[in-house]
Amino acid sequence: MALAPDTSGPRLWLFEACIAQDDIGGAAAAIRTARRCRPLDRPTLVLARARLLEARGRFGAARALVARAAGRWPTEPRLRCALSCVSD
Repeated sequence: MALAPDTSGPRLWLFEACIAQDDIGGAAAAIRTARRCRPLDRPTLVLARARLLEARGRFGAARALVARAAGRWPTEPRLRCALSCVSD
């Protein structure tokens, strides 16, 4: 984090590492710190939050979060793609 103290990239990599290690608390903390970074990439943070919900077994909540975000930012291709992957 010392190399890029004001960016969310390293924190989101930490989030992924924590998810891979089943460290849910560490993953949540990484998202919280990433949210304070500027510029804030909201769609990326939404996808990370959805991944955290999925890791907690809350699949419906994860899908609902992505659906709300896709409605908020309808031209965001990452959200549309994620939503199409989880649609019934």
